[in-house]
Amino acid sequence: MEPISFDQPFAEVVKEMNRKSSIEARTWYEEKRARGIGRTLLKMVYRFAIVYFIQGKIFKGFMGLAEAKTEALYELITYAKYWELMEREKGRM
Repeated sequence: MEPISFDQPFAEVVKEMNRKSSIEARTWYEEKRARGIGRTLLKMVYRFAIVYFIQGKIFKGFMGLAEAKTEALYELITYAKYWELMEREKGRM
């Protein structure tokens, strides 16, 4: 997935994140990818570090922190949607 664009109002960023995470969760589900919460937590840390430190968002102040945290949160939201699909398949939801 391509990174979320922050060249728009934050409400639009959240809508875009919701749309993209739904698509990615559906892809994981259809491909029967084995994803666990541990890997998801590691990916959250990884995405935060890449955006905040490697891409230099640390120098953008609050907005840079918001971008990095949003990228990390994207992983968790995508996993939650994937988990929900798996639970529905098992009849637990």
